[in-house]
Amino acid sequence: MKKKVLGLFLMMSAVAFLGITSCSPSLLENETPVTNEVTGPSRTYHSKDGSEAFLLFMQNPEENTVASRSARAARSLSGEPYVPTEEDMFAEMWESLSDSEKQMLKENAEDALVSFDSVLAVDEGSPVARSVSLGDDSVLSNMTALFGFTAVLEEWFEGKELPLSVVYAENDMPEDFTVAPDATVPAALGIEMLSKNEDWDAVAECLSMLDTDITVADIKNEYKKIEESLVSSVHEAQSRASSVLGGPHDTALRRDVGKTLKNGTVLLTSGSKRPYLFGTYGHAGIFSESAFRAKGETDAAHCVYTAQPYDSYFNELPTDMLPDRTGHACLDTIYMYTKETRFASIIPKNYSDEKAKQAVSYAKSIFYDTNAEYWCPLWEAIWLGDSSHNEQSSFTYCSKVAYTAWKKAGVNLDGNTFAGNLVSPDDLYGSSVDRYFYLTIRILWWSKTFSWKTYSATSNVVEALNR
Repeated sequence: MKKKVLGLFLMMSAVAFLGITSCSPSLLENETPVTNEVTGPSRTYHSKDGSEAFLLFMQNPEENTVASRSARAARSLSGEPYVPTEEDMFAEMWESLSDSEKQMLKENAEDALVSFDSVLAVDEGSPVARSVSLGDDSVLSNMTALFGFTAVLEEWFEGKELPLSVVYAENDMPEDFTVAPDATVPAALGIEMLSKNEDWDAVAECLSMLDTDITVADIKNEYKKIEESLVSSVHEAQSRASSVLGGPHDTALRRDVGKTLKNGTVLLTSGSKRPYLFGTYGHAGIFSESAFRAKGETDAAHCVYTAQPYDSYFNELPTDMLPDRTGHACLDTIYMYTKETRFASIIPKNYSDEKAKQAVSYAKSIFYDTNAEYWCPLWEAIWLGDSSHNEQSSFTYCSKVAYTAWKKAGVNLDGNTFAGNLVSPDDLYGSSVDRYFYLTIRILWWSKTFSWKTYSATSNVVEALNR
């Protein structure tokens, strides 16, 4: 299964809504057209000037429209997922215009201002929207920074590849997993991984292999936006310097969390306010209400299905944070999540008690009851293999347990954004925001916007806390 639509760089800023607005079909299969009036809080996470590409299209718009349609049909027949190109969007725009508008654009193409922008949005009634209304936009700002970093790297390194050996060491792959000697990975993805690991020497080596003017300093400046978003919450009482320190902490971010959770709630946590290799959350699990009740109804109860590696880190943890076993699928305590630096919880939008019961049952039967061994297939982060979506216990890791449990119950919580084919904790987190593409063209008094909804959120963030 291929995932992660690359090149999410199309959306519109608020000022561009002036003038006439038009809505074009969605890029999602079976998705109805959307208006560009987002009702809930939204943030633009990436913008790009499309004027030059527009001029190329306008050299022969009719012929280019036909060529776009033919290329799209060929990709569809080959089974490739539809990844929209600028030409595709211009073609859909062109076909929707009146004859007079087409003539006006032909005569004034050189004066057109064209923008591609990408936006995140949350439902008006969601917990995140309510937090924004109360003056706390930390969750939405964090998501904006995460998506923005990915998008800007994809723009900078579009179409460029790097040798696999520069990005990833193959010595932790299974013995029967073969990789071609000349294997390459998308440069944007490789540099994103190395940046989040703060391996700037490796980033410099990658840039030296690419025909680019981008520098390590440029990438650091973009990466810094993620860090800044993680320490900007209005609820912080600590200094910026101290707030990046990791857990565990003596006290929980909130007391008696378990008593407020719905069965099947997905929990996310981070011991740091610095980004991890694949995002900002480093661990995930799915809450079992029956286990919580059976084991004392305290946040020290083992009641969160997940998977944990063998790790010396556990020697530093208090007893009430320890899983019931390591190196395998296991049960965490809630304190494993709330005594760290950051904590979040999400539930599906179409939540039901029956689906939640099924999801928890799948987490138990597929992973926990089989004592599945922990093994996170990091190579899948660079598109090598895809056991993460097989809904089986092979290559078990924390967020795969939560993802698989809900996917078997009929809900896909993979936000399809980060970490290649891995389902990272941030992919689960990213499933809570809608995503849109906007194309806006402006010539003097005339303005027109075309919008596509490219991802419909499948979850809501219930709570997000940090120190």
